[in-house]
Amino acid sequence: MIEKIYAHAGIDRSTSAPDPRAMDTLAAGAEIDVDVMPAYGQAVISVRSLGRDLAKLVRAQLDELKFGKIDVIYLDIGLSAAAARQLVPELEALGFSFCGVYPEKHPDGDLLRLHYLNNQRIDPTLIVTASDMGKQLLDYALAESKRVRAA
Repeated sequence: MIEKIYAHAGIDRSTSAPDPRAMDTLAAGAEIDVDVMPAYGQAVISVRSLGRDLAKLVRAQLDELKFGKIDVIYLDIGLSAAAARQLVPELEALGFSFCGVYPEKHPDGDLLRLHYLNNQRIDPTLIVTASDMGKQLLDYALAESKRVRAA
């Protein structure tokens, strides 16, 4: 889907198979920032730097945010680091799923946004998209959310 987004937007990005050695180059500890907006029922966990303990660190924050009754928790991770793609399955195991890609919105390049819906249901019939690509994105995000919840 990320390649499709880039192609649709006319953004030239090369994607390659994940480097199995990328995890070996990671530091032990990840660094994250958490911005909570209780009035909106939202929070954003921004990954400042990747580390082998990212999933553990995110899980601790997720538990606090769920307890605080935050409805939607976003997780922003830069796509430029070689290990980023390999960490996504660990984050999906926590219940995060694809939400979107923001070109040039991360200090190192593009940003992948995942989301966690804390006891929220989405009624797709209430969502209006402006284009066929928007509909494809919506369908993909809904399918990914369902897949992650079922795992």
